[in-house]
Amino acid sequence: MLVHSDIRKSNWIKGRYFCYSTYPIYVIKCPCGLAYVGQTKRTVHERMREHKLAIKTGKKEQAVAGHFLGHAHNVNQLKYQIIETIETKQRGGNKQKELLYREAYWIRKLETLEPYGLTL
Repeated sequence: MLVHSDIRKSNWIKGRYFCYSTYPIYVIKCPCGLAYVGQTKRTVHERMREHKLAIKTGKKEQAVAGHFLGHAHNVNQLKYQIIETIETKQRGGNKQKELLYREAYWIRKLETLEPYGLTL
């Protein structure tokens, strides 16, 4: 179950996801309760490494890093959860397009656009 504390919504997450799953949609929670929804066609493990590196190297122009740096959070406080992965459909289809569509769905559902969340 995914709970967004600021808006007091909870959503059941179906499926079992791992850090090496590809085409994931994920949510990052910061210590102050704000959330960021993102996606990648690579593994979430690789993408989290990039988010953490951006924090460590002070890349304030990136949404997550900018927030963490501006609010004195540290990289060890970055918590994430995979909320969905895009599977290959039997008849094919455009996985990248579906990934973007589902990311937009979760951004709306969890209300993570600024100023209510960290998603730009």
